[in-house]
Amino acid sequence: MGFHVAIPSYQRSELLQQKTLSFLERQNVPADYVTIFVADEAEAQVYRSALIGKRYSHVVVGRPTLRGARRAIIEHYPQDAPVLCLDDDVSDLMRLCGTRLVPEADLMATAEDAFALCKRSRARLWGVGPVPNHFFMRETVSNGPSFIVGCFYGMLVDKDERRHTTLAFKEDYERSLQWFAMDGVTIRFNYLAVKTKFYASIGGLASARTVQAQQEAVVALAARFPGRVRLNKRRTSPYPEILIKTRR
Repeated sequence: MGFHVAIPSYQRSELLQQKTLSFLERQNVPADYVTIFVADEAEAQVYRSALIGKRYSHVVVGRPTLRGARRAIIEHYPQDAPVLCLDDDVSDLMRLCGTRLVPEADLMATAEDAFALCKRSRARLWGVGPVPNHFFMRETVSNGPSFIVGCFYGMLVDKDERRHTTLAFKEDYERSLQWFAMDGVTIRFNYLAVKTKFYASIGGLASARTVQAQQEAVVALAARFPGRVRLNKRRTSPYPEILIKTRR
């Protein structure tokens, strides 16, 4: 079937190579599948210089900010195109095997199966578990309202303006909720989880993150999707964390 791989990145040309591009190369993802989206022409020049002679070197100018980058990705591809979106600091995709986690052996086949399931289910968004920890993972596939983590997800492109996120932060929660509201289904593979360092990497598209901005995003989500959002008091992050409720 084939699919596209879109990577938004900002001031991380070296980290991108060390993490996400290295991961894709280990998975033998073809070079012509992969496009790197940067904020402006100055960034594009930096990335193109850094990627000369590398397997993955296709850089396009998108838009500034994480929200703008996500919009640019939707605008770049044709209607209904299958697009796998990865952040620039993804080091691996892990699969649950009993009580162990092992690296996913075949990203290409896994992604193609996921897009095929979306088409059969009339879903436009699929994702994986947010935490690579066997205590929180299950050998199940969800099709109800689920959190689709923003660092690794697949979508069937829809040009409808309502698909675009509006929040500067918690935009992956916003996307999860609004796409479920539009389609009545999202797909999450609970036995898969991405390996990355949330909040930890220097630079990146969300480098202006603050506690106040996160709190404002939580309030906005709770107002827009009443009964679907609650605080996650178990998390010890300095930022407010939330959960998507499967039942109102």
